[in-house]
Amino acid sequence: MKMFLNTDKKHIDGNNPVETTLDKALAAIDEHPSIEVCEDNHIGFESPQGEVIQFIRFDGGAWLIDAPVLINGQYSHSLQDNDLNIGKVKEIVKSFHNSGNWKGLCNLTRTN
Repeated sequence: MKMFLNTDKKHIDGNNPVETTLDKALAAIDEHPSIEVCEDNHIGFESPQGEVIQFIRFDGGAWLIDAPVLINGQYSHSLQDNDLNIGKVKEIVKSFHNSGNWKGLCNLTRTN
């Protein structure tokens, strides 16, 4: 699994994500700032198959997941759920890392 992120202290470009372990990914989630600290915060992960999930941490511990959907290699739309907490984010990332049914852990809706 590869990781990319943007915080007030670190930036890893989504076009050039870095390999990470599950433990390092979970630690990065724990340390990830809210929009109060870093307005343009995000953290994301890419599977070996090229699937991507990314998260934004809002105020008060609320999180959003955004999963871009590509058709023929081109962006089509995103699937989002903006009602997550840090425990659910970690559960999703663990499932994503293990090639599990991470989509079943959230209530994704289509956005354009």
